[in-house]
Order: sequence, then structure tokens, then C-alpha cells
Amino acid sequence: MSRLNDEFSSLPEVDLRSAKIQADRDDQWKEVAGADGLESAGDFAPKYSVSPVVQPALLDDSSEIRHDTPSKARLPLKRILTAVALIVVLGIALGVGLGLGLRGGRPSQTASSRANLATAKPLSTRGAFNGSGFAIMSQSTLSNFTSGQTMAEPESQSNLLLFFQHHTGEIRWMSRPSAEPWRGGSVSEIVATNAKNGTPISALAPTEKGGAHEWHVFYIGEDNLLKQRSITNTTYTWTDGLINQLNIEVLDAERVGLQACFYDGPVGSTGQGSWGGIRLWVASSETTFDQWVWNIGLSHWIWEQSWQELNGAASPACYGWAPDAVDYIMFLDLNNAISIYWEDISTQQISTATHPINKWTKCKRSSRNRLRDQLAGLSEADRILASIEIPNVDPATGLGWHALMYAKPADSGLIRNWNVSFAAENTSISSSTASAVEGGLAASGTHLGVWSLPPGLVKQAEEALVFYQTEGDDITLFSQNLISGVWNTTRLPIPDE
Repeated sequence: MSRLNDEFSSLPEVDLRSAKIQADRDDQWKEVAGADGLESAGDFAPKYSVSPVVQPALLDDSSEIRHDTPSKARLPLKRILTAVALIVVLGIALGVGLGLGLRGGRPSQTASSRANLATAKPLSTRGAFNGSGFAIMSQSTLSNFTSGQTMAEPESQSNLLLFFQHHTGEIRWMSRPSAEPWRGGSVSEIVATNAKNGTPISALAPTEKGGAHEWHVFYIGEDNLLKQRSITNTTYTWTDGLINQLNIEVLDAERVGLQACFYDGPVGSTGQGSWGGIRLWVASSETTFDQWVWNIGLSHWIWEQSWQELNGAASPACYGWAPDAVDYIMFLDLNNAISIYWEDISTQQISTATHPINKWTKCKRSSRNRLRDQLAGLSEADRILASIEIPNVDPATGLGWHALMYAKPADSGLIRNWNVSFAAENTSISSSTASAVEGGLAASGTHLGVWSLPPGLVKQAEEALVFYQTEGDDITLFSQNLISGVWNTTRLPIPDE
């Protein structure tokens, strides 16, 4: 019996959670070289690497247990007892691993513990939800949604709204009137109570003709259906939006990509006569996004197309207010590289082979871009940054764009930004402005929320705002003066109740 105990105590420790984390970190990041020509959204199929599954080691006892006379009728007693012991140990380890992976409780989280949002996440008991999504917007008319009273400076673009998930699971909102402190986030600022844990959040506020304002918040529900909550400055009551009527099922996973973008003009084939509309992208599988469209004045949403071979866990970023009627969407592909697509919706241009109209086209390096690189004598590293793909991005983190492109590299805890020069088929990324957000490391798997003041391109913006989580129950704002380059850090005051 003592021999069996010695064998039992010598078994290797089985840590399934560490094995999963290591497997996630072992993803092979592959750079995709650009080429001439154009490619439509459905034509490309990049390859991606699959991490090996790490299995717990099993004790090989063949050298320890010897038999002078083999028995065909039964196994030796010691071998049976050892096998039983192994089954018990693995059963316990598996139970612990499953317990860590399921959201069955709300264990307390100390301030010194660092959240791991990419795998099993402890549920926070204060502040924000551990893995909260973020949506930020600037409002020229900032109302408090309850009494209809304007908070401050109704004509200021510095009025900010932030939508997030509270640790109770509710989607709530906070505001910052002009340069005043952040406020709200309490039980008086609840938008929805049926959100999925860790849901992505996207929000828009189109202004209808005549000055009527409406706000739309999109998220994933507990039933794994796409949800919309809407409010206007005439009712000041949150109600279910039109998209709820479609019962759109989305990717059933801990991380789901979601992004909505407003366009100042008709959107899609059904937008004729409308002065504005919304496009929405949501992951329907691990590698597929569905694109939906709604034009102001219509009573329903319309499915437009599916996008294949993309990372369904990463929320895309969009740019829909360019002055030249060209719209942009940025996805994370299966090689964990950011790819950029453009669509010219102009009714005045003639479609050509290099510049199609009303068709999403993937940006690829043009001859003009490569010649410019050669003339500039750029190094290999600079050529990668100057390309129109950003490689080696953390697959568990969403993307953000507002004046600058933001993402978390796979090999760093820093959030970095890149200056994208949007020019349809000649779009490029400047290596000279790639830099890191200063002030705090991002928790693995954190959502991103970005904005710029005043809104616009980098040459017009004066301040960059980046929201993400550093500990798991926080929402931290990192703001940069784009003139001086100085970063400031603010932890938002989120009520615990």
C-alpha cells in the first residue's frame, strides 16, 4: 500500500487552465505578404494555424509494476489500484478546470489580482463587469434620458456618453458633460437587464430631420440573440429596437464580434431616398460575420451579405463618415492580422476594374505604395508597418478606430495605435506614427472603446480617448493630447450598486 501511495504522490500536477492558456499563447502568428490587384470580400481564404491541444501527462507504470507470471484472466491488483487512482486524480482536475471555465459564482477579486479576460474570468463583485464591452459617443445635445434636461453645453462636441456592462450584468451609461467629471452608471442609468456576460456593445445616435435625436444600443442577450435598445428625446424611455423582431442568432461563445456604424447617406440597395442609415456586423460563427442594414425611415432591418474567413471573436472597427463617399471596415482575419476593406457608394462615379462602385474591396498593396517604400529606403519592419495589414494582433481583443487605429499586439500588454491614410485602393498605414498607449497595461482579452475630440481625422483631432480594463472591475480612460503627445489616466468612478 505504501508503494501505491508513493506512486500516487509522484503523479504530475494537472492544471487544465494553465494548459489552455499555454495553448492559446502557442498560436503561430503568420505575416501575410501583400500583392498587387484587388480582392472582393468573399474571394480570399487565408490559412491559419491551430494550436496543439495540451493533454495532461499520464503516469507510465509499465516499468514499475512487474509480473513474473502474466495472467490472461485478470490484471494484477496493484495495476488496477493505480489505474483507479489515476482516474480519481484526472476527475478532480477536470472538475476544477470546468469550475474555472463556468460562470457559476462571483468569487471576490483582490486589487492585486490581475484579471485574465482571455480564458476563465472571475466575475467581479464591484464596479464594471470583468470583460465589459464599451461604446462611446459624442453628443451635440446630451440629455440624461430620464428627465429630458440638457446636462451642459448643448452645442459642445465634448459631451460624452459611455455605455458599459455593470458587474450586476446590466448595461448602463455614464456621461461627461464637456470637461466636467464623469457621472452616472447607477441604477438610474440602466439601459438593459438581459445582456449576456461580457457582451460587446455598440451605440449610435443618428439625428433625424427636424432635430429629433435617437440613441441605439446593440448587444448580445442572455438568449444569444442580437438585441437593440432605443430611446428618443421625445419619449426618454428605453424600448426594444426593430432588430429584436428578427431573432438573429449569433456565435455562441464567450467572445463575439459586433460593430455598428452610421453612414451619412443612403445605405445599400434599399436606402434610396434616405439621408442616413446604419450598417451592423455581428459574428454568426467562429469565422463568419453577417452584415445587416437599416435606413432611417424604414420599419425593418435587411440582411445584406456574409463575410467569410474572419475572426468571429474580435469586434471590427469602422469608418463611415469619410468626406469622399467611401466607407471602410476593418476586420481581424484568421492570421490575426487587421485587414481593411473599402466601398465607394458614390452615385456620380463610374465603376472600373481598379475602383469598383458599391462593392466591398480588400485593400492590397499597390505599386504606388511599394515604389514609395523603395524610394524612402524603408527597412523590412517599416515595410510591414507601412503595409495595409497589421500583423500579430491579439485574437481575443477587439479593434477600435477613431482618428487612429487601435489594437493590442499578441506579444504585448500595451495597446498600440497606427495612423491609417484612407484612400480606397491606395489606403496605407504610416510607420512613423505607430506608438503605444501610455499609463497602464491592458488586461488580456479586454474590449476597447476609442474616440477623438473633436471627431474627425487625425489631422483634425486634438485629443484621443481610449477606454479599456486593466484589472477587470475597472474602466480606465487613457487620453492623449495629440499636439503635445502627453498621456493622462483617469479611472472612472463606477458605483458598486
